[in-house]
Amino acid sequence: MQGAAGLAGHITEVHMIRRILPLVAAAFVTIILAGCLDADETFVINPDGSGKVSVESTVEQMDMGFSDDSKKVSAKEAVNKFVAETINGSSGVEVWKDVVCKRLADGKMYFKGTAYFKDIAEVDLKNVSTSRFGVERSAGGDVTYYLGGDPGAKSESDETKAPVQMTDEELNAKADSMKQNTEMGLSMMRPFFNGMRVHTVLRSAGTFKSAAGFDHAPDGSTSILFSGQKMMSLVDSLTGLPNYWKDAVRAEASGQTDARNQEMKKMMFGTDKPGATYQVEGAKPLFDYASEVRAARKGYAALLKKFAVKEK
Repeated sequence: MQGAAGLAGHITEVHMIRRILPLVAAAFVTIILAGCLDADETFVINPDGSGKVSVESTVEQMDMGFSDDSKKVSAKEAVNKFVAETINGSSGVEVWKDVVCKRLADGKMYFKGTAYFKDIAEVDLKNVSTSRFGVERSAGGDVTYYLGGDPGAKSESDETKAPVQMTDEELNAKADSMKQNTEMGLSMMRPFFNGMRVHTVLRSAGTFKSAAGFDHAPDGSTSILFSGQKMMSLVDSLTGLPNYWKDAVRAEASGQTDARNQEMKKMMFGTDKPGATYQVEGAKPLFDYASEVRAARKGYAALLKKFAVKEK
């Protein structure tokens, strides 16, 4: 059971994250919650959207100093807990294989494994990755994989609110408060942000057509790099602009934070809709999904037993 201190810490984390949201894209929230993440991942996608992702991550989970729980368990217990959370907390995964996990000398968690999925749009890996993909298919056989989910999806912040009338004094007070709260949160989380790096490689069946925000390799694969250090640099540049905090207050009050998030994405990746497009009509699968899943299932029980994982 989570102690009062641990719960209070979690609530405080979430509160600070919500205060920082006007500064960073909503797609990065899972990165913030995951803690410091250094990851390399490769998605291999068949024409029907099924595929596998091989991920290798080093994770420093965010503690914020509110709990000493991580210091009270053995390395084996910590590893088993981490693997159980990753397997049971991940969405859209049919089976895992070749999972390796260990706690490093500096307390970080190292994880390596491969997850199989029937639909890339449903994949959300707990702890070890932050990548979510939205998929758009055209009548001509093109498929576009959008990093960060469906770019056309609506969020709560999409709803425009009635303009809020504020006096200059009220606006200045709210701007000062937002600045102080955000700077406090950022000062605590800056080390996590600066250490973040997620390199995502996408190998899709079919023929490469175009990409936005992704780099294209001669072998047809595409890749994109998220750098927490770059994001912090952009945040510092933005918050140093004249009237930034007043504009942030107005945006939050009028429900325009989503537009600001899209602006941040564009600064990060050169586009607010990072994605890669392939022509997949008539393309052959890159691997035999059913065969590899059957093989992975043969060793799955032993994998779960090794890490004492009880499936949900």
